Amino acid sequence: MNAQSLKHRMFRGGVKLIERGLTAISKDLYFKVVAGLLDELNLNYRVETKKGPLFIHCDSETVRIRARSMLNREPDTLTWIETFTPDEVLWDIGANIGVFTLYAARVAGARVVAFDPLPLNHAGLTRNLCLNGLTDKVNAFCVALSDTTQVARLRVPAEADTPGGAGGVFNDENDNFGVPVKTIYELGALGYGIDDFLDTFDVPFPNHLKLDIDGIQGKVVAGARATLRDARLKTAMIELQPMPEQSGFILQEMSAAGFALTKTVASVAGESADINTGVTNNFFARQ
Repeated sequence: MNAQSLKHRMFRGGVKLIERGLTAISKDLYFKVVAGLLDELNLNYRVETKKGPLFIHCDSETVRIRARSMLNREPDTLTWIETFTPDEVLWDIGANIGVFTLYAARVAGARVVAFDPLPLNHAGLTRNLCLNGLTDKVNAFCVALSDTTQVARLRVPAEADTPGGAGGVFNDENDNFGVPVKTIYELGALGYGIDDFLDTFDVPFPNHLKLDIDGIQGKVVAGARATLRDARLKTAMIELQPMPEQSGFILQEMSAAGFALTKTVASVAGESADINTGVTNNFFARQ
């Protein structure tokens, strides 16, 4: 066990002692103290960007980590976003609580269509949009994207059951690595193919596409064949896991749609950038 995890365990242990002590005195006192603290404490983490500050509401440790590492966890993705021209459109698929959505809207001046089917993430995303005055530049949808339009089950593991969490899988049983999801509960969720979504609703067409989701990247690409072939879509960034069948399918589909793979980097700075052994971010440009 490293020192950081030990400190975290000690902290949690101390919080539990306070919880038990207050509850022993009065359950109402406990909730009054906790609710009062949440009302009064400033939970908005400030991130200084090239175009001014961004604020991220940290209502979980997972979100705090995302906020703290916002500018250094995926530097190549931020550099890619900075190439967008003002009012170009990014589709952020797997937006989570909005780290890259916020950066694209504030720093690049882009318009964003953001998707995340996990309710806790969508709540955090919309709160961050309001907190940063970016609701006019971003449309955020609590829906899944897949290969077809359907209502299906969203499987939620423990690591996804928190604001900023990840690992929820729509209409599939396996995670990013082909391993069955350790589901703690399921939710009914609405899913769309990208082509179907654009045919159904009046939303801005993407000039840039970011796909960073769990388990079903291949299905999302399969549901976007017409969109991928439209010349208005200029670039894409797709996170791939070392699963040759799925990554091979996606690379083939992107090539058939007229895209060239221009760069492959580790999805987390310092990790392996080998597409066959590590989780990678893959950047594509239309040829």
